[in-house]
Amino acid sequence: MNSNQKKLQQMIKDQTLSLTDEELFLSSAYQKYLSSMAKAATGRYRQGLQTLMEWDISSGADVAYTDNYKIHINAGNHITQSFPSRMLRSESLAGLNGHETAHLLFTDFTTLGLYLGSMDNGAFYPEPPSFDDQYQTGCEEMLEAMQEKDKAACLTLSRCASHISNILEDIYIETRMCEAFPGTFKQGIELNSMRMNELMPSLQSQIDKEYSDFSIMANLLLQYCRAGTVNNLHGYTGPYLDYLEDCVPYVEESLYSDDMKDRLHAANHILGILWEYIKPLIEDTREKLQNTSEDEAGQLLEGLLGSQIHAWSVPFVLFVCLFVWSGCFVFRKRRKSAEAGRRREGDAENKSTHRTASTGTPECHVKCTGCRERGGQPDPACQNVHGLRRE
Repeated sequence: MNSNQKKLQQMIKDQTLSLTDEELFLSSAYQKYLSSMAKAATGRYRQGLQTLMEWDISSGADVAYTDNYKIHINAGNHITQSFPSRMLRSESLAGLNGHETAHLLFTDFTTLGLYLGSMDNGAFYPEPPSFDDQYQTGCEEMLEAMQEKDKAACLTLSRCASHISNILEDIYIETRMCEAFPGTFKQGIELNSMRMNELMPSLQSQIDKEYSDFSIMANLLLQYCRAGTVNNLHGYTGPYLDYLEDCVPYVEESLYSDDMKDRLHAANHILGILWEYIKPLIEDTREKLQNTSEDEAGQLLEGLLGSQIHAWSVPFVLFVCLFVWSGCFVFRKRRKSAEAGRRREGDAENKSTHRTASTGTPECHVKCTGCRERGGQPDPACQNVHGLRRE
């Protein structure tokens, strides 16, 4: 920690400081402080990695996200601002920075993008789910809807899959991050995780607020993954807990696997288990598609799920993954095009190349008067591009 960072830490601890949270956390000094931690953890000193701070205290505002190049943190988010002291709020922001840095280190964006992109196009990746119990009938119905390229089904399942996979991925990358960096990052991540569990509404409260069945199950999964228990303050006993119990084996098998495909495999099976809760969302999406575009229907669905599922900002994760998934093919196409262009240029150049024989004497193969008169030596005044290649 350099002298500037030490001074910044003193300012954070100073309770008499007249600066507001917005002024302090959005200052260039604080952004540089968080950026330096992200760069140190990832080693991206020369790749322009930055942590950019924002301030938005509105309801439903993003908490934090990354596009795999920059980290964006909303210093006014409800989790950070729920802490009573500025020191704890700064520790919370460091935890958010650590969470997004963990995505840069441990999330396979290409694989995740392929997973969500395949879902949008009516296919399960890495493989479709299958069951040998009561869920097989619903699973076959789900697979049939996907095979028929039902727009409403594909769109809804893709959005639901992004939330389930994001829950599993968040727990995995946070665990890896805390093991690799047991200092500031770990303290902040664990602080935020504890507060998220505290802020999670009880199961009965979610039912009373008429959360969708899928959203309730996603929140139960999130609580179980983070704390190993759920907020069942009012002693609810019903199908939600039965479904959760059936999802747990898939969570336990994949949560800490280093192979992301294991978590995607688990997410596919969780979708199969929760199919009865996803179908009402599909019907709602189908109705919206009659009056709106596919993008607008997707945004409305994401708005509903995002307002009810108490996790990080999944919509941006979905956007990044789809961008990476499509972008990797664009990049490959451009690379192939560039390689073909270089080959064409190379072929043209070879036709006009002064090749050097074993004797070392240049041999001109271009019908240039100036070059030919110079005994094969390239004429400086010649406008043709000549090169030398040893054989």
